[in-house]
Amino acid sequence: RNHALSQVPQEEYPYAFWCDTDDVLRGGEHFGIILERMNERRIGSVFLNYVYSADFDEKGNIKNTKIEHLRERIFRNDGSYTWKGPLHETLIPQRELPVTDFPEADVVHIADESKFPMAVERNTKTLEWCMLQPEYREDARYLMSLGKSYYDLEKWEEAKFLLERYIPKSGWAEERSQAWGLLGSIALRQGKPEEALKKFVNAQLENPGSPEVYLLQSMAYLHMGLFEHAERMLQNALNAPPRQTTLVTNPKDMAAKAYEIAFQVALKKGE
Repeated sequence: RNHALSQVPQEEYPYAFWCDTDDVLRGGEHFGIILERMNERRIGSVFLNYVYSADFDEKGNIKNTKIEHLRERIFRNDGSYTWKGPLHETLIPQRELPVTDFPEADVVHIADESKFPMAVERNTKTLEWCMLQPEYREDARYLMSLGKSYYDLEKWEEAKFLLERYIPKSGWAEERSQAWGLLGSIALRQGKPEEALKKFVNAQLENPGSPEVYLLQSMAYLHMGLFEHAERMLQNALNAPPRQTTLVTNPKDMAAKAYEIAFQVALKKGE
């Protein structure tokens, strides 16, 4: 990516936009407005929502968003940014610049989802290689990424080991909350709802008001047989305003969990 960026003449192209070959840009007609704002406000980069996985109808329109998060997409092409990392590369600022997001445009990932398990395996091998390199071994970003990969592969003990190493090294409260959520979810899967609830409370302390964490707490109470508590946390999740974040989120999965909790609570209460 750095080599590709070096081929773009800075004098001729003061801004750069990036996406992968299996991505589609929507709302590109608004780029003129975006660049005007960047010029006026001296903005360094603009984040657009990235719909990484979705259900599509027969016309190609999105029916359900399954995975999404904000990503830096437009940035100053003046040496202010450089790519870092062998996997899930991140655009790193070389000096302090203001950033913003722009909801009128987004990027949609168009890919064969049957290949996702293969991609997880491939990425896991790359991350395991990173863990053997001195410059990445204690990097919080790679500890979290590999921990999540192990979670997806249901390698619970390996995931726990890395996520627990990640938390004290991270300076990002939102992602620490996600790590606590994964640790709690592992405890739930291992039949330990009380332990899971403690980890979900830690997740809430890191990211107060998170609808995702309210849902996780509701699941723990459901497993503990505390149905009134489960119902209250579900209401908290449903009433919490949606947030845009650079963290990967799973809207369809969250909706499915909410329906599952509501059904189970109603069933147990005889409603």
